[in-house]
Amino acid sequence: MLMKTIVFNTHGSVIDKGGESVALRIGYLLGDYAVSAGTSGFDICFNTWFNPPKVEQKVAWIEKFYEQRGEESSLKVEEVKRTMKALRKIKHLDKQGIVIQKKFEKAVDTLFQIAKGEALEEKMKTGLPQLEPIYDGKVLGGYSTNLGAPEQPEKHDYAASQLLSLDLPDPEEGLSLFFLTHEFLLVQDNNKRKWYSARDSAASSAQNMYFEKFFSFPALNILNAVELKTVRQQLEPLAIHFRKAVDRWMELCYQPASPKETLEHFRQQVQIHAAPINMLIKQNEVLEHYKRLVNQQAVINVYMGEVPVKLIWDFYREGKAIADETWDKLMQLYETKNLSGQRWPVMVIEIPEAKIVMQENNTPQHDVKPVKKSISVD
Repeated sequence: MLMKTIVFNTHGSVIDKGGESVALRIGYLLGDYAVSAGTSGFDICFNTWFNPPKVEQKVAWIEKFYEQRGEESSLKVEEVKRTMKALRKIKHLDKQGIVIQKKFEKAVDTLFQIAKGEALEEKMKTGLPQLEPIYDGKVLGGYSTNLGAPEQPEKHDYAASQLLSLDLPDPEEGLSLFFLTHEFLLVQDNNKRKWYSARDSAASSAQNMYFEKFFSFPALNILNAVELKTVRQQLEPLAIHFRKAVDRWMELCYQPASPKETLEHFRQQVQIHAAPINMLIKQNEVLEHYKRLVNQQAVINVYMGEVPVKLIWDFYREGKAIADETWDKLMQLYETKNLSGQRWPVMVIEIPEAKIVMQENNTPQHDVKPVKKSISVD
């Protein structure tokens, strides 16, 4: 059996992509398999995957890119469109016409590469594109959804409701748990939803959620792929036993066993792995180096526990990661699968310094150096 961690997010949500990257990294370090579920595989592989073949597609994307950033590109879109249309009308270009067309296409591509570079620079601030070298389906991979129609998957996609209900491909390869970003605990506090310690008697109620703090990491988004591989190998001797205990815990939760039985296994068999792995994290030379390099207070805590199923989906709904049609499908599944009395196991990030809950503007603010964004065809 494999321990899979599922990190779900979609474009247009207000769930922080930096936190998403942190969750994927921790899932990579500690689990058997970390999954980017939703649409963020595009962000991870943006530099490789995104290269529209047609001039028209490049022009349309450039226009939209600068529009979304609130900038006015010097690209005269209508003029370019007229030029493209005129060139397309000529059935047989003479030698001079071919030269003009090639220059035009090269000029558009130059501007496209500039805009793409700026887009990549923005995405790099989340830490997602840096994961591409290890996004190979071995320890880190993805289950993608169709952004425009999340319940109508295209080739190699999955319905969003399928992923969120954990109806995952390759079930024989292991069970999965959601790895939630740092906004989850903040949302619960903001909504005055109480959560308990595993030691509390209320933790045995299926209607309540409970958590225990397991691990503390320094800021992980600055680690590159090679460093992540190194740290994973160094944590592996203890992580193997931790994963086996979590596998059994997940089995009990999804059977589902009684809340008291799953809680007891968590207390007796899962929690015992927290202290030794935490000590290994603190002694790790790579992590210690970065801890000295950056703010000592830049701490990421990892909690584990159980959450009623609907509260997990509520979080993604509130974070605008779930479309209406997906929500409707989930509510149908909630009734037909009788999930009202079930809790699912989760991992959750806590960033103590985080104060803002899922703000509308999810784009990091930073200075952008001015570059020439105009086309000149001589």
